[in-house]
Amino acid sequence: MNLMKRRLYLLLPQREKALEVVDVLNSMGVMKKHIHTIAKKEVNISGLPEATVYQQNDTARYIEDWLWKINLAVFFLALLVFLVSLFNLSMPVLLISLLVMSGTFFGGYYFTTHVPHMHLSKFQAELKHGEIILLVDIPRWRIPPILKALKHSHPEAHTGGIGWTIEPLHI
Repeated sequence: MNLMKRRLYLLLPQREKALEVVDVLNSMGVMKKHIHTIAKKEVNISGLPEATVYQQNDTARYIEDWLWKINLAVFFLALLVFLVSLFNLSMPVLLISLLVMSGTFFGGYYFTTHVPHMHLSKFQAELKHGEIILLVDIPRWRIPPILKALKHSHPEAHTGGIGWTIEPLHI
């Protein structure tokens, strides 16, 4: 089971269109538990699957920020240990610190180049204008066929971008 999924951000102008898109997604095998709706309080989203508080607060962005800061802190701590071990001529500590620095560097590189970084903060203007955002959590390989089907059946469904989520955390 793949715990990390891609989150497709779909922007829709009104509730009726969002309901139709949810029906299309359901017919393609996307369960309602993988669809989450976000809109400003004045917009009627009854009948649409609601987002959790964590999803509404964009918790994934905060987790991503903290992980990045921790990664940087570990890298620079290992760099400091590396520099101290150079002066003390401690080869085992030098090698371990190099290994930690390499791991944090390549881990950060992989995350920034392979994991999409779309978040709700990018959609504040759309939310203020009363648009509805559907967050659709699906495996990466399902994105192209779903986008193709939606483009054909609902051209008004604008793809706002793709992010990530960890399904068991409901973020």
